[in-house]
Amino acid sequence: MKTLATIALTAAAIGTAAVVSGAHNAEAAPNPDAAACLRSSGSDGINACTRFLRYGAYTPWGRGWAHYHRGRHYYNLRRYRQAIGDYTRAIANDPGTKTRSVYYSARARSYYHLSRRYIGRGLRDVRLAIQIDPQCKYCWDTQGHLLAAIGRKRQAIHSFRVALGIDPQYRSSREGLRRLGVRS
Repeated sequence: MKTLATIALTAAAIGTAAVVSGAHNAEAAPNPDAAACLRSSGSDGINACTRFLRYGAYTPWGRGWAHYHRGRHYYNLRRYRQAIGDYTRAIANDPGTKTRSVYYSARARSYYHLSRRYIGRGLRDVRLAIQIDPQCKYCWDTQGHLLAAIGRKRQAIHSFRVALGIDPQYRSSREGLRRLGVRS
């Protein structure tokens, strides 16, 4: 099940990339770099997002969107420092929408994977994400994984259960509870 933020990000890349890039002509063709930024993976995705940032993302929202997706590509390549940098730029460019919660949560996950010593930063980010959008299952799940990593089992269980209350089929939270020895 797609979240509202995912749907908004997808719509921006595929159907309204001309608007995101700042074009005023409603009939302008979608930006191919925006579509490739969304659909590609690895270095191809990073390059497409970089091109979109350089030549097509004229609005703050468009830049935030492109930084988020480039960060996602870095994250999937386990290049967490670069992912954190792009997620930080996505947060800075976001005009204050609920999408910002996804950006904070993604950065929190990158902190989690980067090093245990950054988990405190990740927890701060995910708490901000939950304040922005209390119905973000990804945010609650991220918080659960961070709390489990530092041994705060009861709080982690609570976070996973909140995520499952939002989406009872959310696999990551089910797996988090299983790792903690709790049946979902």
